[in-house]
Amino acid sequence: MLSQKEEDVEKKDKIVFENVHILVAEDNVINQKLLGSVLDRLGVKISIASNGKKALESRIAHEYDMIFMDIEMPVMGGMEATGKILSYERNHHKKHIPIVALTANALSGDKEKYLSAGMDGYLSKPIDLEALNQLLEKYFYDRIKES
Repeated sequence: MLSQKEEDVEKKDKIVFENVHILVAEDNVINQKLLGSVLDRLGVKISIASNGKKALESRIAHEYDMIFMDIEMPVMGGMEATGKILSYERNHHKKHIPIVALTANALSGDKEKYLSAGMDGYLSKPIDLEALNQLLEKYFYDRIKES
């Protein structure tokens, strides 16, 4: 028999979302595959952009439920891409898509810096699965698939 805490953990492990599509802006192929695999197990559909410029172009061309934005990317970094996405949304009266910073830079003050730049959340790399689950539940609680 499982304790209440063990039952809660077991239930949490089985959380699956439906109708959630996330744009992952990440230049590292290994990180793309890892994050893609984790999100796939959670029922989340993903699209990949290998740099900030492609992320901006994808945002303009498509609707997503969330954007995971790596900070350090070639061509256009995550901070610049976020600024341009926010300007696009404002100037074209588009619904804001939450943008979550993804970074290995876990220095004191980084989270605040990204949030003050207009990002809606922050995940440090390597991704903490519990933090990822909490983030997704916060935004997509109404899309948790009933088991």
